[in-house]
Amino acid sequence: MYNKNSQKLHQTVNHVTTENVLLKLQVRGLENTLFIEQKRRQHSKPLDLELRAPEDGIAIFYSPNKVQQARDRAWEKEEATHIVREEEKAEKKRLLEERKAARAIEQEERATEKKRKRIEKEEAKLAREADKDFKNVSKQANKSGRKIIEAIVTDSDEEIEGASVDEVVEATPAHSRRGRKIVLLQRYRK
Repeated sequence: MYNKNSQKLHQTVNHVTTENVLLKLQVRGLENTLFIEQKRRQHSKPLDLELRAPEDGIAIFYSPNKVQQARDRAWEKEEATHIVREEEKAEKKRLLEERKAARAIEQEERATEKKRKRIEKEEAKLAREADKDFKNVSKQANKSGRKIIEAIVTDSDEEIEGASVDEVVEATPAHSRRGRKIVLLQRYRK
């Protein structure tokens, strides 16, 4: 039973694959025939012969020279339309390139503006921090300067010649709460 079923299945598969191959070949042949027929039946456009009105059913005969002139005129018209299409296509391409370039320039400008704003923001932040540090330093200098001045006045009886209290305060280095020396940036020093 197993053997008969497998043989039947094998024969069916062979039959179906063979039929499939034949149908594909037939379709390919029909497509090829259709292409040949379409190529053969290309509709020609009527020639632009300068027709006279036929008088009483009289046949009009044209010389081969007249027919060739009509074909040449038709070809020139077709060529002119082709050139116009090519020019329009080139114009569209040029406009597209211009738009791309404009977008790239706008992107660059936005990036530069963003960078400039970020730098301004950072500078403002640094300025605020420096101002804050300067205020802290001046407070500490005022506190420590008074103590230093008091210590100098009480410890020694000598006078400091030509030095004012402000100079003495500036001469003493400022320290943070943890005892670290505070150094101002060059641009914030007077």
